[in-house]
Amino acid sequence: MSFSWKRNLVVLWIGVFFCSTAYSLSIPFLPLFMYNTLGVREHLEAWSGVSFECWKVF
Repeated sequence: MSFSWKRNLVVLWIGVFFCSTAYSLSIPFLPLFMYNTLGVREHLEAWSGVSFECWKVF
């Protein structure tokens, strides 16, 4: 059962593309979520930036 590496590359590329697109579409709504749902009232810009960048650390 031999799979072509080119097919795997295409499937992985499509998956990464859709995940990146979905993540990028959700980021503009992050401050609204933090303000309305989590109750962050002070330094909202800083908390939004920290939560946006923290996934790179882990």
